Amino acid sequence: MRGLPVKASAEAVLALLRAHPEGITSMDALGAGCGDRLAARIHEIKAEGHRIADEWRTTPNGARIKAYRLAPPRPEPTTGTQLGWTDSPVSATERVPLVARGALQAAGQNQAAASGRR
Repeated sequence: MRGLPVKASAEAVLALLRAHPEGITSMDALGAGCGDRLAARIHEIKAEGHRIADEWRTTPNGARIKAYRLAPPRPEPTTGTQLGWTDSPVSATERVPLVARGALQAAGQNQAAASGRR
């Protein structure tokens, strides 16, 4: 869905989220003229790459409602790069945890003993 045009109502919800860092509910969005399908607009905003946090709130009469707020962007790495599993300069045997390595060695010794080799 990335790259698709965002509805004007989703842009209005995004502006409302920016104006209310404490979060908004569907009633807030409806009152601001953003329409009555806040969850659908939030989905579109997330699809555009914005981070949205949500939480359940309880009203004074006991009803539970969902509130949404803009989440801070993910921090960018400042130094170096993190190597992936396949990019690691560590050999395959060094990747195996010590406990598992011991179990593998024991299994190899048991197989050698069973076949009569030592």
